Amino acid sequence: MTSTTASTAVSFLRTNAKVPVSVGERAQTSGDSILISELKMSMIASIYEKIYSFTHKAWRNVPTAPGCDPPYVIMWMLACEGYEVNHNTITWPGAGPNTFVHIWSMLERLRSVLAKAGLEWIMGPRDAVGYCEAMNITGPTDTHIYSRERAILPQVAAMASTMKTSTSTNVSRDFVSFFDMETSMMMPTARWRTRP
Repeated sequence: MTSTTASTAVSFLRTNAKVPVSVGERAQTSGDSILISELKMSMIASIYEKIYSFTHKAWRNVPTAPGCDPPYVIMWMLACEGYEVNHNTITWPGAGPNTFVHIWSMLERLRSVLAKAGLEWIMGPRDAVGYCEAMNITGPTDTHIYSRERAILPQVAAMASTMKTSTSTNVSRDFVSFFDMETSMMMPTARWRTRP
């Protein structure tokens, strides 16, 4: 990697990882390890300022980053394969599974920044729900961290299934606008006039 930002991010990852970290290609084939894509990391490093700005605005209710700036954590998560940077592979005091779920929900908002830079492919389909599925996290996870499209409350699903659909039909084509209809309601039409 040529970028000092990318190199710094990888060095902080190696310091905080519980498993071996490889860049480019995996050094070992058995056991847990983190594989960082060199291309992804260099592309992410090219928009570091945007990630820095986003992270410092959105980093709420998340423990202090493990010995580095919060943007580096975002860079690790985006540059790895799948969900390899997780609560089992990183030493992060005060962080648990829900911390990473919360960060993945934050990354959903970063998608637009990546899209503007033409880098939406870096994130791909990964999100908070995918992280929960990959880590086999079940139970009472905070429902507010999921996007509305992915998590529907049972009460809402029950109401939606019993709702009747309504269809509108255009009964009369006499009035081309609301004003015409209002005017016709105030003035008697030719049909109702009495002739002298």
